[in-house]
Amino acid sequence: MNPMTQVAPWSHEGQTDYYDQPFAYLFDGDGLTDALSYTNLAQPLVSGSDFILRRIAGMPNIATGLRFRDRNSMNRQSQAVGFPHDYVVMPEIVYPPDAQIGFDLETVLRANNAYAVLGSVPNFFAQLAFFGVRRFWGQQAPRTAYRYHSRPYTITTDVPVTWAGRIAPLYQVLEGPRQFSVLVDTNDFELQVIHAMIQLEGAAAPIPANGHVKITLYDQNQQALSNTPVLDSYLSDCNADYNSVFPTPTLLYKANSLIRFDVTSLLIDTDIPATLTLHFIGAWRFPC
Repeated sequence: MNPMTQVAPWSHEGQTDYYDQPFAYLFDGDGLTDALSYTNLAQPLVSGSDFILRRIAGMPNIATGLRFRDRNSMNRQSQAVGFPHDYVVMPEIVYPPDAQIGFDLETVLRANNAYAVLGSVPNFFAQLAFFGVRRFWGQQAPRTAYRYHSRPYTITTDVPVTWAGRIAPLYQVLEGPRQFSVLVDTNDFELQVIHAMIQLEGAAAPIPANGHVKITLYDQNQQALSNTPVLDSYLSDCNADYNSVFPTPTLLYKANSLIRFDVTSLLIDTDIPATLTLHFIGAWRFPC
């Protein structure tokens, strides 16, 4: 190392043993006020790992402009600007443990699903998503314990969403999430893509899930892969506005483990009951 080069206290220079876990930090703007602008907001990060930011999704769901800051609290834009639905952070930004992602929002406008009930509160999904990986130094990623060859495979599950986002009949108090799971049997499974469709009450056919639910996905060790539930359109690969690459890197679920996930409804009273269909697309690992 050049003696003139300064190394941050949290630097892992010289270490090569680590694994990356796909992760998303969500800032929920539901409690903000429309038409106002906010400065010096922050999304705290979980301790115990670096976070490498690679994608920002959902700015149009929360505000008309965004300015965010790097690990040194330096602005990445001179002022808040309009971002696309999906923004690729290049080069990626590494945030140390216990850091935060600072940002400003210009002219808040919260996306929502509104009830046709006097005095009700809409189901807001004003969510700003910071996607990337948590990097765990000195650890190794889960591995398949046998020699294998891979074959494409999709695990599909239908989830009945029979509850609205808020409690009837006034639709003012939020409903909580409900947990579901699907068994990975026979062989290890590598999850590569999530495809989410939903069929609403009275609809002739399912449509891509887009502002209908939020999802918390867990890894095989039952560790959540986001700090709060993630909007469906940010996770699913079949949305016209978003280009989800989650999970990257891929996730391993060993034989006889569970793909566990929580579902938070954003549906209104006229949408239910609905059926959420999740396709977990990936590969079986067959022994060889």
